Amino acid sequence: MTEEAVGGCQVTAVRAFNELYRRTIKDLHQGLRDVPYSATEIRVIFELSSREATDVPDLRRTLGIDAGQLSRLLARLEIDGLASRRRSTTDARRHVIRLTCHGRKVSDWIDARSADRIRAWLAGYTEEERRRLVAALATIRAILDDTPQHDVQHGPAHRGRRRRGTARLDALIEIA
Repeated sequence: MTEEAVGGCQVTAVRAFNELYRRTIKDLHQGLRDVPYSATEIRVIFELSSREATDVPDLRRTLGIDAGQLSRLLARLEIDGLASRRRSTTDARRHVIRLTCHGRKVSDWIDARSADRIRAWLAGYTEEERRRLVAALATIRAILDDTPQHDVQHGPAHRGRRRRGTARLDALIEIA
């Protein structure tokens, strides 16, 4: 389907959903107010927790974070004792980052807090509503994950980087 074939009603529906989703994620994240890390830092912690170790450039590409911003975030995580960064043994120009034992404990704690918040949010719906919601989320994810032409071209602030439409969705779901 070409851009010309996409109707204004469809654009309006996506915008309305986007706003609702943004508010929902914000509400879910409010349950993590006592966590001393920003949403972006939590994304980095969760991504690191899913791997034993990773090259910093690979982490940056996965998360779509500016190199300078990621460097500052990783420095903070190192200062807090959550992560350690070392030169790669295969390429001295690259650094490898991993969570420390303390970082894994913090990740587990944040993950448990997040899961508790999601459970509390879901408890506000009936079993039938939860079933329908989870099915709708699965449908949305399947459509977005299986359709490569849904790449998002960001504005000049993103320096022309292209990113799958679901990368940000996945990251937000992880912190929610």
